[in-house]
Amino acid sequence: MLRILAPTDFSTDGYNATLVAMQLARALTAEVVFVHAMAKPPVPAASPESLFRSVYSEEMRKTQVRLLDEAQHLLDILDLRHAEVRYKTLVVPTPFADAMLQVIASENIDLVVMGSRGSSQLKQILIGSNTLELMRLSPVPLLVIPSYDVFDGFDNITILLEQMKLPERAGIEMLDSIAQTYNAMLHFLILTKDGQQVQDVSELQDQHSSWQHVLTRPHTTNLLADSEAPTGMRAHMAATNSSLVVLMPEKLSIWEILFSKNLSEELAVRAHMPLLILPHKV
Repeated sequence: MLRILAPTDFSTDGYNATLVAMQLARALTAEVVFVHAMAKPPVPAASPESLFRSVYSEEMRKTQVRLLDEAQHLLDILDLRHAEVRYKTLVVPTPFADAMLQVIASENIDLVVMGSRGSSQLKQILIGSNTLELMRLSPVPLLVIPSYDVFDGFDNITILLEQMKLPERAGIEMLDSIAQTYNAMLHFLILTKDGQQVQDVSELQDQHSSWQHVLTRPHTTNLLADSEAPTGMRAHMAATNSSLVVLMPEKLSIWEILFSKNLSEELAVRAHMPLLILPHKV
């Protein structure tokens, strides 16, 4: 069974992402793991150890109850029974990134679903935030959901290729599952330079490429000159009615550079749609 990690800090920004996580779990027959990374309780440094343990235990109990209440609230909102979507809740008393990586490994997570505020300035959303931190570090695909997004499935998916190749990435199987579940049309958008041409994206795969099964699904191949982005991107999104964009940055160490590009800002901010980040294979 697929397993979806849904981190939550109980904020309104993250609420929509947890809602989407439950909807995806129902569609994919997956289990949701709700996780809250709990900070240390505010106890004066000079306090006895027994006081710290007492306050800590009480904070853990309250947070666990709140997490269970939120999960039940999501079931009620979606009119779901517990049997329709399996879930579990975890409170991890470590910093956010460490907590998420720990849970990804221990719970065999296949996909992480997180929210973003959708501000007009991308760096204000991501740089220094929990979302960007997990983008840098997650070994599994990350689905970023704008707080204002109204989820209605993914019937048209744009896959952005920033080079003339289909890179090997973690999460291609997850992308394939999503495409199959929602009977999605895939739109490969290839950024080109110096008049490069390709008739079909399948020409770019290696003989043993993990993209082979994905490419058996209905798809289109679209070329966009670097000089025409991001204007051409807006036209592509409108023409294909895309509801999800797949990004595959070249290096995990240059997230800040990637997300400072005009094209990426168009995708993440002005396009107002979810992003699926496929990381390098570990």
